[in-house]
Amino acid sequence: MRLGSTQALFSGYGEQCYRKMKAFGFDYADVSIPGELHGTGEEAYVQRWLNEKKRAEEAGVTIHQVHGPWRYPPA
Repeated sequence: MRLGSTQALFSGYGEQCYRKMKAFGFDYADVSIPGELHGTGEEAYVQRWLNEKKRAEEAGVTIHQVHGPWRYPPA
């Protein structure tokens, strides 16, 4: 069985977040689009996600869902 978790739970590990996810037994990551990407150019946006994909793949984690930024409570 493969397990997934939200990447946000591991964001405190910075560049090592996917390696930590894998170490805790997770194979899939649900990733939120960081708010700082809004208003950036297309090139910066694409590069950010290519880097994210690379870090996840190197750790053996698959990004299975991506959604926009959200906040609680909604405004």
